[in-house]
Amino acid sequence: EICQHFGFTSCELLNDLQAQGYAVAQLGSDALIDIKPGSPNAGKPVLVVGVGTGLGACVVISPDIVLATEAGHANLSTFDDLQQRLGLKPARESILSGPGLERFYACMHADSAPLSSREIFEQASREAGSDAAACLSRWYRLLGLNVRDLVLGVGAEGGAFLTGGVLQSNAERFDREAFLDGFLQPTGIKNYLESIPVSLIAHPHPALVGLGQYLQRNVAAQHNC
Repeated sequence: EICQHFGFTSCELLNDLQAQGYAVAQLGSDALIDIKPGSPNAGKPVLVVGVGTGLGACVVISPDIVLATEAGHANLSTFDDLQQRLGLKPARESILSGPGLERFYACMHADSAPLSSREIFEQASREAGSDAAACLSRWYRLLGLNVRDLVLGVGAEGGAFLTGGVLQSNAERFDREAFLDGFLQPTGIKNYLESIPVSLIAHPHPALVGLGQYLQRNVAAQHNC
């Protein structure tokens, strides 16, 4: 239908996070914020996790192969002290997203007035002892735990990259301590996790970078351009 409408001879559709996966090899240090140092294993899978209106993840196998996933719809990994309050395990993106943060705040502080995700970040920045700050710290810890599980699940020895509007628009407020507390939870292979670098993508349009890379490597090659 797209080809017919626009008069194209062919077209390819790419998942938005998958497009960002194609970008990571092209991003220089000035486009990244270090969250955790490490020693990436060249040639091994790289994980990209996006936190925005939902949660998505893709796996970069090589510069030419990026696999989309439905990781946001898998069950949320959580901590024993939160499990009872959250009830049955929700999907990851029902908590680890912009709307999910609002839902998490309402769950943790049922007697308080609801806040938007932006209000939670702003109040946490103004008042270190506020409910918003406590909620955000727990939320980042959950994010770290779930990124850890995704890293282990795909064997992302090449590193992990975080992206998405919620994290990028609040980069200066990223709670490294809480995130790493979740990411480095004991697994029996702590040295493995300690070797995995984690970065936050600071480039304003990584998907466009990735689309350009995909076009150059895949479409042009198919048409011998």
